Amino acid sequence: MRSFPGLHVADVDGTDPIASYAVCQEAVNYCRERRGPALIHASVTRPYSHSLSDDEKLYKVPEEREAEAHRDPLSKFALFLVREGLLDQKQIEALEAQVDHEVRQAADQALAAERQRSSPFCRMCIRRMWIRPAPHLMCSRNCTARPRPWWKW
Repeated sequence: MRSFPGLHVADVDGTDPIASYAVCQEAVNYCRERRGPALIHASVTRPYSHSLSDDEKLYKVPEEREAEAHRDPLSKFALFLVREGLLDQKQIEALEAQVDHEVRQAADQALAAERQRSSPFCRMCIRRMWIRPAPHLMCSRNCTARPRPWWKW
């Protein structure tokens, strides 16, 4: 990727919010100056199982899981805020409680929301548009709308 002409490539520890912000700002400036595209390669961790069906204890040794937990960006940033004197531990806990409350509220609202109408395109039509975009083709199941060209999505 680095050999791509005009491509700005930056590597960063994605668990470090300060370093990540600096690299993202640099990439944004590069793009806004119309010098070309930018790619950020951020090394991150997933310190917790990502679903109930994924038990990371089955394939990660305890040492690896502990090392990843120490790289958790939320914990690292909270520690940074306390060390820099920007927030104290009580304020961190209050912020975490507020965020938990907002997330639960949003989840409850999403679960209570009326289900959206299904797409005017059938699954095969959408799949065909992704695999081989052809705006002139109509859906074989008589969808009610014409597919838009993929470059106009």
